[in-house]
Amino acid sequence: MAHYPIVILLLISALTTAEVGLAQNRKETAEEAAARHRRVAERRDDVHIICHRGAVEFAHENTLEAYRAAFELGADGNEIDIRATKDGVLVCFHDDMLDHLLEAYGDVSDYAWDELQKFPFRNPGRFDKHCRIPTLREVFELHRAHAGLMFLDVKRPHRFDSITTLLDELDLWDHVVQAPADFTDPRIKNTRGKASLYLDRTEIDAQAIAAALKKPGERIIVEDPRGVAFALGRTIAPPSDKPVRNEVALWVSNSVAPRTPDEKRIEELLQVLHDAGDWNVVATGTEAEAESAQRILQRVIAADELARRSVRTTEVFAALEQRVRDRSLHRSWRHCGLDGIASLRALIALKAPRSVQVARFCLWRDDPAAEAARNPKFNNPRSWTDWRTKVSVFSLLETVSGPETKQLCHDYLALSDEEARNIGVPQFEAAARTLLTVGPTAESARVLLDHRLSSVRGRAVLFCLAHVEEAWARDVLQAEAPHSLEYVVARRVRVALVGDSTVASYPNPPDDRPDLTGWGQVLGEFFTPQVEVFNHARSGRSSKSFIREGHWLKTLTLKPDYVFIQFGHNDGPGKGDRSTDPHGDFRDYLRQYIMDARKNGIQPILDDTPPLSGWKDPLIVGTVGRRNARGGTTTARPGRRSARSQRPLVE
Repeated sequence: MAHYPIVILLLISALTTAEVGLAQNRKETAEEAAARHRRVAERRDDVHIICHRGAVEFAHENTLEAYRAAFELGADGNEIDIRATKDGVLVCFHDDMLDHLLEAYGDVSDYAWDELQKFPFRNPGRFDKHCRIPTLREVFELHRAHAGLMFLDVKRPHRFDSITTLLDELDLWDHVVQAPADFTDPRIKNTRGKASLYLDRTEIDAQAIAAALKKPGERIIVEDPRGVAFALGRTIAPPSDKPVRNEVALWVSNSVAPRTPDEKRIEELLQVLHDAGDWNVVATGTEAEAESAQRILQRVIAADELARRSVRTTEVFAALEQRVRDRSLHRSWRHCGLDGIASLRALIALKAPRSVQVARFCLWRDDPAAEAARNPKFNNPRSWTDWRTKVSVFSLLETVSGPETKQLCHDYLALSDEEARNIGVPQFEAAARTLLTVGPTAESARVLLDHRLSSVRGRAVLFCLAHVEEAWARDVLQAEAPHSLEYVVARRVRVALVGDSTVASYPNPPDDRPDLTGWGQVLGEFFTPQVEVFNHARSGRSSKSFIREGHWLKTLTLKPDYVFIQFGHNDGPGKGDRSTDPHGDFRDYLRQYIMDARKNGIQPILDDTPPLSGWKDPLIVGTVGRRNARGGTTTARPGRRSARSQRPLVE
């Protein structure tokens, strides 16, 4: 990315104790509430874009980051899935199977809120450990801050009373544009649906969007709002790379297991997998079904632990593969085949040589034995009973590159609609995503753009948009879908800060210092929204300890465009292991920051150290001197550039 010169005039010391009020913690004034309701009314009366579970192309579904991205990309609101934990906390999560996203099994309602927070996301994505299930209160507060509309999808158990209390407290009734029919409060005023473009992935098809806008109604549902927003002439901002909240998720490994071999334990786990002679016996009756589910879960846990232990032996591979082929049948789709997909996940994690062959077997399986577990209420093919083992296959294969995976995807994409339906719930779009993930080439993209299904073509366009900075993807879009280039949003300029307590952020200051604020906490207020500040500064660190503790590596991994570097406050004498020599290793550490930044394509900016200057109202006076040749001290004088490194120097 090209770097443009920037001139920054900051009075750093003045910001050190600035009083900052966080918007989410401040009570809304009457004038602000009135303005919010006017904006909500404007959204309701016009065509409004609702993102299905948030802008899921940019963050995990139903997370604060996905909901925020929807607003940044031009949407008016979000469809929100609501569930209740065992202790009654309302949260946002779609499925009644946690393992879809988390390293956990069961339903949201099986766990208390504090337990639910400890389950890691299987693939947290770019928000890493900030990725977590939000409470409904957090989601409502975010929508209030954005004057956003809300499509409420209330899952079981229905907690309409608790939702009503929140809507009352936060004054959000007019934000609701759709709610379940049995949520009968007269204050809910549903708007009319116009189109659901995410279902066939026509949300980035200009002709489909134009046709949808001519239909009656106000509400268009999408997963990527850029196409419709562009058609409506709206401004599209790049989605933020920062978490909505500063809190790190309280992840605890669900079943921590040592990675070193333990022969006795491995034998026990293998025995659990082998002890499955009842795999094709479908239990009937409440008690028998519960016992069968428990045995299935034990096999699931065994497969998970073998994967975590990284046990790559022929015996382990054979046991896991057998569990995939002889997955357990159960009357509940939540348990039917659960040990099969867990075993396939383990095979792929262990890089077993036959993983793709076993995955192909899962996808094409139509087992007569499944007839006993088939639900007669649904008129679906027998193969759909194995939905649990089929639905995650393509997402798991995204980590298995190679010609075998590509051929499997091509073979599936070549099926007719009827052929696909006969072997399971159709997954054409998932196959397209996997093909491009394991082989991101212009050839693969063009093949998909010629597919008969709009969902496959749309997935190809979205993938190319996500990789538009790569020449092959831009060339494909220019030739095959030039309209989509209008939806490209440049990422924000990233500014990272490294330093000590004078730079650090204090979202939760101590009670005895409620106004404690490092200047880095407020720096973002001096930039336009196109600039995003990542404050990596840590209280109590010196130029030496910041590197030794691994914080600098985290900043380099972020790959910001600019990095502000300020140390010295904790580098002086009397700081123990943190201390550095101003004429020796302090200088060397600063040089390392500069060289590392340059090596990674980052523009470094040195900030002068606060101890060189202090306040004696209304003047800045010298407080720390530099030793001169005669052993005395002289007051430090600010410089515009670092003399030796010729880096910009902020005083």
